[in-house]
Amino acid sequence: MKSAYPRVSRLAKLDGAQFQRDLEALCHARAGQLLQAYLDAEVDDLLARARYQRREPGQPPAHRDGYDRERQVFSNRGPIALRRPRVRGIAHESVVLPKFRRRLENVDATLTEGWIRGLSQRDCEPTLRALLGAKAPLSASTVARVNARLHQEYLAWKRRRLDDLEVVYVWADGIHLGSGPDDERRVFLIVIGADRMGHKHLLALEEALSESEQSWSDLFADLRQRGMNAPALLVADGAHGLWAAADKLLAGTAQQRCWKHKITNVLDKLPKKHHADALAALREIMYAEHEPHARRRLEDVVREARGDVKAHSPSCHGTVARLDTEDGFGFIQTEDGRELYFTRESVVHPLFEHLLEGTEVQFIEEPAGEGVQAKRVSAGKHGFRD
Repeated sequence: MKSAYPRVSRLAKLDGAQFQRDLEALCHARAGQLLQAYLDAEVDDLLARARYQRREPGQPPAHRDGYDRERQVFSNRGPIALRRPRVRGIAHESVVLPKFRRRLENVDATLTEGWIRGLSQRDCEPTLRALLGAKAPLSASTVARVNARLHQEYLAWKRRRLDDLEVVYVWADGIHLGSGPDDERRVFLIVIGADRMGHKHLLALEEALSESEQSWSDLFADLRQRGMNAPALLVADGAHGLWAAADKLLAGTAQQRCWKHKITNVLDKLPKKHHADALAALREIMYAEHEPHARRRLEDVVREARGDVKAHSPSCHGTVARLDTEDGFGFIQTEDGRELYFTRESVVHPLFEHLLEGTEVQFIEEPAGEGVQAKRVSAGKHGFRD
């Protein structure tokens, strides 16, 4: 008796290359079917009825009129055969496949990306033709038209209004291009802003000869003219022209040096053997909860880089006797009955505002004026308010 079940072939025995080609062909054919279905669905939405369905009162007095002859539309995966539906009695223009379009938008995007990455217009055609086939609608004029459209889109983008965007933080930097002769090299001036929700927006991308004060002044003036508000904070590197322009055109904006650039500059001045430890310390400084801790950690980095050995004073124990939270100081009663003065900046852990009177603390004594005061004050996890 013959088995009623079909014979099963093992995928492990299939040729891998052939399987890949079959899979690509299947996906490509499926993409064509989806595009064709979308073209038909556009007509259904236009006529407000499905195919072979009678027209109801109030619906447009129009009807289908078959299909145009089959034509090939090129995508970045090769040609796709499609038939464009015809409609009589009402104007219809497909969104996905307008008249006389012979390639999809992803082909134009590939052309643009290749050109931006340095591929010349003359080389775009043979490069893409090798991928899309000999019959692909590519020519030097096609590449030129696509790139010209990109330029027009860029001009429209750089002229857009910014009145409806409330910028809180702004980052500004210049990216220098390493290609071309020295006297023809350019720099791209870039400004990125963040709104109150934390969303980042590319505000400006402008080509200039250098990061001069005049170049940045023209860029900031253009942003203000297009409606950008004065941000709360400007973050940038140490370019003098940028800060000079910001002082004039963003006078009410706070200024901060970029941590990324600052860390890179510091590491450039240190021997490589100190890079790992210095990088970890600099990141700790960057994310420190309060300034005194950051400054003490910075002093440690400087001593380690110089090879100095810090002589640590013996630790002492005591209890917080009095606190003045408004003026930021207090007194610690030592085990031998003395009272030592300490300030907000002397507290390592927790923050000064979290200390409680009666908290047991650990500290070191250092000379100050005519006496001594407590430094590096720290308490246990149960010695401060939440």
